[in-house]
Amino acid sequence: MNWENWIELDNEWLSYHQQKLDRIAERGSRLIMVHDLAKDAAQETLELLAKYVTKRYPSLFRFTNENEEAIEVIATEEVYPIRNSDDPMKYAALLVEDDLAIMIEGEDGQYYLRAGAILLPGFWRLEDKFGMPLSEIHKSGDGLFCHIILANVSTAIQREIGKFNESFLPANET
Repeated sequence: MNWENWIELDNEWLSYHQQKLDRIAERGSRLIMVHDLAKDAAQETLELLAKYVTKRYPSLFRFTNENEEAIEVIATEEVYPIRNSDDPMKYAALLVEDDLAIMIEGEDGQYYLRAGAILLPGFWRLEDKFGMPLSEIHKSGDGLFCHIILANVSTAIQREIGKFNESFLPANET
């Protein structure tokens, strides 16, 4: 995996960030969901994204102390808790332009949408797809315009994220 380009932010990041803040204020509980099975994966996602963006985009983000307990968005002076965060999906989504979804493998071998921060208006709503297997989400004809992290709670985010990070876009079927 090319770590330099895992998450790309452009000159529109601040605009997306504000749009996300506005949407959270309007209807946060409908846009951010975390199943109990995904709490650890959501927390680890936040920690990995925070480490990544502080290294890749030091002019935008910095940790507030050496223990990496919180991250500051330099342009807005917002500070988000990282360690033992009360809302890791929300804070993870506020660090990137993309929406985020965490898929966790079930006992049947399928991956289920178990956590998400789908904040920007698009083609589907988190509340309609939450808990569904990926195969059912795609049958509905909606694409996932977000970074999806495929996680097996016991081992997933402990390993290289490159092994289970994918972005899915709808295929044009003819």
